[in-house]
Amino acid sequence: MIAVQQRFVADAAHQLRTPFAGLKTQSELALRTTDAERKQHALEHIHIGTQHGIRLVNQLLALARSEPGGQEINNFTDLNLRRILG
Repeated sequence: MIAVQQRFVADAAHQLRTPFAGLKTQSELALRTTDAERKQHALEHIHIGTQHGIRLVNQLLALARSEPGGQEINNFTDLNLRRILG
C-alpha cells in the first residue's frame, strides 16, 4: 500500500511540475518579447496552463477528500504564519 501511495505521489508531482514548467517558460517569453502578437500568444498559453494546473490540483484535493479520514477535521495542523514568514 505504501509503494502504491509513493508511486501516486510521484506521478502527481510530475503532473503538476509539467504545467508549471510550461507557465514559467511562457511567462519568460512574454516578459522578453516586445512583439505584441508573440506576447498575446504566450499569455494565451499561460492561461491554458493555469487552467490545467488548477484542474489537476482540484482533482488531487477531491481524491484526498475521498480517502478514508479525508473529511476529518483532525487532518489539519495549525500553522504559525509569523514564524514561517518571519
